[in-house]
Order: sequence, then structure tokens, then C-alpha cells
Amino acid sequence: MRADSEVFESVLRKIMSPMRKTILLIGALSVGALIAVLISIFLPFNPISAAGSGGKAQATKRRSHAIAHARLGSASLQTARNLGKAFYEQGKYAEAAEQFRKVIASGHALATDHLDLGLALMQANKLDQALGELTTAKQMDPKRLAVEYNLGILYKRELRYPDSETALRRVAQADPNEPSAWFNLGTVYFAERKFPEALATYEHLNKMGMGRGQNFYVASLFRTFTVLLRLGRQQEAQKILKIHTQVQDKVPSISLQNQALEGGKYGAIVVPAAPPAVARPPEQKVAFADITTKLGVSLAGNPSGRGNGAGKISAGQYSLGFARKNLVPLFGASVAVGDYDGD
Repeated sequence: MRADSEVFESVLRKIMSPMRKTILLIGALSVGALIAVLISIFLPFNPISAAGSGGKAQATKRRSHAIAHARLGSASLQTARNLGKAFYEQGKYAEAAEQFRKVIASGHALATDHLDLGLALMQANKLDQALGELTTAKQMDPKRLAVEYNLGILYKRELRYPDSETALRRVAQADPNEPSAWFNLGTVYFAERKFPEALATYEHLNKMGMGRGQNFYVASLFRTFTVLLRLGRQQEAQKILKIHTQVQDKVPSISLQNQALEGGKYGAIVVPAAPPAVARPPEQKVAFADITTKLGVSLAGNPSGRGNGAGKISAGQYSLGFARKNLVPLFGASVAVGDYDGD
């Protein structure tokens, strides 16, 4: 009976042993899963830490690129300005604005850079942003007429005629020979229904003639004709219309559109001259000391034949022991020794 009991217990142990291992394994896995869940809850995921040193290096590299992008050198600044000017003249105002923003982001922007960005934004019909840039340019350089002129144009587009009149009148008074200022001032007077003032302004421009006024002169003749009609001066209006008919084909029709007539001398992108290149100082001659005498090295074909005699060895006799004995006392412990031929 006792023997049967022992056999039964032996069989039971054999059956239970793998089960215990399985239970212990499942328990260990459950504990590990529980720990992983707790870690994910209480320790937020950090992509840089997860990536290890490689992730940190990439993050540092990205920051370096961002800093380098924001701090352009003088050559890169000039390149961005020239690209912005080229894009602007091609009618690609968004691309032009992007280039001028790079210049401003560098921290070395001039008043003209804010002016250029303001022009690009104004042509892209982003008038609020353009106003901000033009205002900044005026604060940086209050005497620059181009800023005052373009503020006048922007105010005209926003139908802020009193502000536009004030700005354009300042430009016309400061530069009485610039036809664009007189033409746009007359346009503002006409919009305000100030017909006598508009007529006087256009007549001032008409006196410049075709040679000076160009497309502004041609457009001014037609506007003069319109104002005279409003004032009831029919005969004078017909005389002006006849002159306009004679000269209207002497300029391209595109130059008589609003965008061209709002341009002129002060409506162009301003790119400052590139700074002169800094002259490099003359290179100093470096004298190299012949160290073979100190090392006792014999070089093939050495005409001097100098050496210390007793310690002289050929290049093929170099060894690590020779380096420890002769090189370390001279240069310290920072000596790198390499085996280039694998012998």
C-alpha cells in the first residue's frame, strides 16, 4: 500500500513540475508587463532619450541648422535680397516675401529690407502685414521717401484717402520732379471729389511732358480730360483728349494699368550695395624645425646626413618601444601610433 502511494506521488510530481514552471513563467511575464505599463504611465515618452545618443545628436544638429538658417552671413543676406528682387520683378510675390523674411530673421535687417518685404506683401494683397513692415521701415529711417510713398499707396488701396493724401503730398513736395507722386496724389484728390486740387496736380505733371512723365504723363492727360468734364469745361477737355490720343500708343498698355502707375521710382525693390570684401592679411611664412636630429631618424636621401650617430635607426626599424623611449619624452603621452600596412 505504501509502495503504491509513493508511485502515485512520483507520478504527481512529474505532472506538476512542468505546470509549476508554466505558472511561474506566466507570473513573471505578468509582472514584467505590469512594470512596463507603470513605466509608460509615470515616465512620459521622450523621443530623444528613446533614440539614445544618436537622437540627441540629431536634435542638436537640427538646432544648429535652425540657428545657422536664422543667422545668415553677409553673402547669404545679399543673395536673399537679390533673389527677392528677382522674384518680385517676375510677379512671384509670395516667393519674394519669403526671401525678404530670411533677411529680417537674420537680425541684420535694414530699413530697406522691411520696405522690400512691405512691397511684396502689399502686392500679395496682405495689406495689414505690409502696413506693419512699412511702419517699421519708417521708424528705422524716417527720412526715406520711398517708405512714405508706399505708405501713401497702401492707404489709397485701403480707401484711407486723408492719410494717403498726407503721405503723397509730402513726397511730391520733397521731390517735385517725380511724376508718380503727383499722379497718385491727383488720383486721391479725385477720389475725394476735390476736383480743383486734382486738376492742379495733373497739370503740374502735364508740364513735365512725355520725356519726363512717360506713362504717368499719358495717364495724367486722360485723368485731366475726366476732371475737366466734371468741372463742365468741355472745350478744354476736348483739347486734352486730342493730345492724349496722339501719345497713348507711345507707351505699352501694361504701363497704364494701376499696378504700374502705383510704382515708379519709389515703388521698386531696394537692394543695398554689398559690403566690400574684407582683405585677408598676408600669410606669414612658417619655419619648420628639423626634428630628425632629435629623434635620431635616418631618412633615405637626406643630404644633410645629420643625426646623433649612436641612436640612428632606419625607418624600417621603427617600433613601439622606440616610440615610448624617444617620442613620449618629447611630445608627452598624447602620441597616436598606427599600423598602416597590417604587419
